[in-house]
Amino acid sequence: MPRLSPSLNELVRFKAAPFSYDIEIGDESTPAEVYAAISADQVKAGNIIVKINGTTARYKQSAEGNLFIFELDQVAVKKGMNKLVIAYEGIPEEEAVLKDAAIFFCRDKEDVELWDLIAACK
Repeated sequence: MPRLSPSLNELVRFKAAPFSYDIEIGDESTPAEVYAAISADQVKAGNIIVKINGTTARYKQSAEGNLFIFELDQVAVKKGMNKLVIAYEGIPEEEAVLKDAAIFFCRDKEDVELWDLIAACK
């Protein structure tokens, strides 16, 4: 599961310009449900926008611990380099912080170790 994580000493504050990350992903052509999990503080779920390679993800829900779940179209995710963009619509509060982001390819819904994550995505 590719993920981004800033240094523990660095706060990544939302600004007017979006965050843009290049993420290398292997061959994920086997059918899967694909989610982006965004961890952020002091934000409104409806104001976060997530895109991969220009395709906007659909907001699904918020989960415990300021985790925001977005559903991605698997066809938008390419083998090799991908562009993940995380933006905040409107003017974020000074305390609005991006803490982490991950892309989750859900194939085995019976995987006991992933039950909590799968439940958060549903």
